Amino acid sequence: MGTAQRKEMADAVSYEEQRRRQEVQDFGRKVRRTYGSRRKDLANRVYAIHGTC
Repeated sequence: MGTAQRKEMADAVSYEEQRRRQEVQDFGRKVRRTYGSRRKDLANRVYAIHGTC
Protein backbone atom coordinates (compact mmCIF):
# COMPACT_ATOMS: atom_id res chain seq x y z
CA MET A 1 0.00 0.00 0.00
CA GLY A 2 1.47 3.32 -1.05
CA THR A 3 1.59 6.51 0.97
CA ALA A 4 -1.03 8.15 -1.27
CA GLN A 5 -3.46 5.27 -0.70
CA ARG A 6 -2.93 5.44 3.05
CA LYS A 7 -3.62 9.19 3.10
CA GLU A 8 -6.75 8.67 1.02
CA MET A 9 -8.06 6.06 3.48
CA ALA A 10 -7.26 8.29 6.46
CA ASP A 11 -9.17 11.16 4.82
CA ALA A 12 -12.17 8.90 4.22
CA VAL A 13 -12.14 7.71 7.84
CA SER A 14 -11.88 11.23 9.24
CA TYR A 15 -14.73 12.37 6.98
CA GLU A 16 -16.96 9.54 8.25
CA GLU A 17 -15.98 10.32 11.84
CA GLN A 18 -16.74 14.00 11.32
CA ARG A 19 -20.14 13.20 9.84
CA ARG A 20 -21.00 10.85 12.69
CA ARG A 21 -19.94 13.44 15.27
CA GLN A 22 -22.14 16.03 13.54
CA GLU A 23 -25.11 13.64 13.65
CA VAL A 24 -24.58 13.09 17.37
CA GLN A 25 -24.45 16.85 17.98
CA ASP A 26 -27.62 17.36 15.96
CA PHE A 27 -29.37 14.63 17.94
CA GLY A 28 -28.31 16.20 21.24
CA ARG A 29 -29.53 19.58 20.07
CA LYS A 30 -32.88 18.11 19.05
CA VAL A 31 -33.30 16.41 22.43
CA ARG A 32 -32.45 19.61 24.30
CA ARG A 33 -34.84 21.61 22.15
CA THR A 34 -37.62 19.07 22.72
CA TYR A 35 -37.24 18.63 26.46
CA GLY A 36 -35.39 21.74 27.54
CA SER A 37 -33.19 21.83 30.62
CA ARG A 38 -35.90 22.15 33.25
CA ARG A 39 -36.62 18.92 35.09
CA LYS A 40 -40.21 19.83 35.90
CA ASP A 41 -40.92 20.57 32.26
CA LEU A 42 -39.52 17.15 31.35
CA ALA A 43 -41.72 15.47 33.97
CA ASN A 44 -44.77 17.27 32.60
CA ARG A 45 -43.99 16.17 29.06
CA VAL A 46 -43.49 12.56 30.12
CA TYR A 47 -46.78 12.70 32.06
CA ALA A 48 -48.56 14.17 29.03
CA ILE A 49 -47.18 11.47 26.73
CA HIS A 50 -47.72 8.44 28.99
CA GLY A 51 -50.81 9.51 30.92
CA THR A 52 -51.25 8.61 34.57
CA CYS A 53 -48.45 6.84 36.36
